[in-house]
Amino acid sequence: MSSCVFDNATGHIDYLQAWKSDNPDYQLLLESVTLHKELCSSVQGWTAYRIGPFINLGGFDWTGLVSTIAPQRIPFYRSNRFHAFSQYALGNIDKKKNLIGYPPIHQHHFHLGGSGALMLQAMNNHGDNQCADSEGGVKCLVRHAPDGMAWMLRDPVFATSEYNDVRPRGATPLTSWIFWAFKLADTTQLARQIWQEGVYFHDVALGAPRHTYEISTSIDSIGWTFHHVGNEMKAIVESYMHTHAAMVEDVWLFQGNSSQVFSDEVIVADAKNQVCYGTDVIAQVGKNIELRQLAPFRARLVCSYKSSAKFEDAVFRKARCAFDPRVGREFVLVVFHRAQPTFPLGTTYRMHTGVRMYYARPLGSAMLQRFHGLTTGHAGVWAFSWEQDAEEVEVD
Repeated sequence: MSSCVFDNATGHIDYLQAWKSDNPDYQLLLESVTLHKELCSSVQGWTAYRIGPFINLGGFDWTGLVSTIAPQRIPFYRSNRFHAFSQYALGNIDKKKNLIGYPPIHQHHFHLGGSGALMLQAMNNHGDNQCADSEGGVKCLVRHAPDGMAWMLRDPVFATSEYNDVRPRGATPLTSWIFWAFKLADTTQLARQIWQEGVYFHDVALGAPRHTYEISTSIDSIGWTFHHVGNEMKAIVESYMHTHAAMVEDVWLFQGNSSQVFSDEVIVADAKNQVCYGTDVIAQVGKNIELRQLAPFRARLVCSYKSSAKFEDAVFRKARCAFDPRVGREFVLVVFHRAQPTFPLGTTYRMHTGVRMYYARPLGSAMLQRFHGLTTGHAGVWAFSWEQDAEEVEVD
């Protein structure tokens, strides 16, 4: 896409608000007039937007924006009142229009969604989405839907992003643009909708901003949850774990119910959907699970975060999970938080822990109705083309 030239996007960007801060709880609004809103389209079928420039100096500062694309600026899919996308890319680009990997830019979250529901995640990118170098590295930030599948959104289509510059404070100025791009699905084919479901641990009593839960960094803790996936999930396109690795000893996903995971369910009852603290709690729960694994009719350990995620450049890469939902639709997720008494980010830490599961469903009336509700953005999935040309990653 070397022929791509960005032009003024006035009339295409309907709304824009940007912020920057050293504290994630206090956002300092940036003057939007200092940011350029730019568009590049009709290059190899891609439409790309960039907003910036943003300048960061390290120190794990927070920079973000919310923006909406003006209604009907994106062509509708066939005769329907929604949009269908076959490819997309989300992230920050540098002056040469190359995607910037992690480190130095950590994508806390980048969502491209629809119906104005800002925290829903039809198409998304997070810090641990980047693959190991052996699997494509930063190329994984360009997502391809499998043949005959597409992500689908209704107007207004929005982009919301927050990223961190993880370099030491006072680093050389880093100039970048917040960037998103997409290709529309082939309208001559009837695509299946890409859908997202998952197993997520969350302690409501410890709820914190950005749908996190906040734990103490001074003592070990554990928690677990149970989820039954729907019958529509026939085969997995992709599944992987998402968590904040700094406080994680490990995360285990089991295919089975709690009686097949724990030898003694009574002693872990208080940890269901709650954080349970204790100096020896990790060893105790680990032994509880180990004993059940020695008995018949045990749950299958689908994946372990620390075993699945490759460790490169001092960060964990994508932790993939492989399973067949037809074998069993019950899942138990167990998270072990390891104390970090000298943790540099404070006495508490905000966590996400979950497994994202992506599959495709035929496009029908029941699914179209879901576009109107809060489940709109739960449609979202990607598969990767590992042989992708570097030209498609370096959006020029």
